[in-house]
Amino acid sequence: MLGLKEKNAMAEVMWYLKGIKQEDVNKIPNSVIRYISENASKEYECKFDYNKPLKDLNILDETRGIIGLLCYKYWCVTEEQKKKYIEKLRVNERIYQDEIKKKWMGFDWEMGTVRKSHKK
Repeated sequence: MLGLKEKNAMAEVMWYLKGIKQEDVNKIPNSVIRYISENASKEYECKFDYNKPLKDLNILDETRGIIGLLCYKYWCVTEEQKKKYIEKLRVNERIYQDEIKKKWMGFDWEMGTVRKSHKK
């Protein structure tokens, strides 16, 4: 059984699929579309601008994960495309981890405080 967050993510995925090319949607097996649709929240309202790139949409992390999986499994057709996609994910993860390190570098985990030399 899916939780509320997952159901909301499924709703966002369905909303996202309505705004992309039908030929891309057609690459996803009907059983997968049906599963997403049947498990999507019926109460959750999704409204985002289809003109914005995916990275700029205010959507759940779970939604990004599902869309990423769809991209890898159904939209990356060749092994080369899959390798490039995985490499892009790795690069993005390194950037994200670097940002986290910078943000928390001056935090003293034992004391629960920010070290004086790192206060802004």
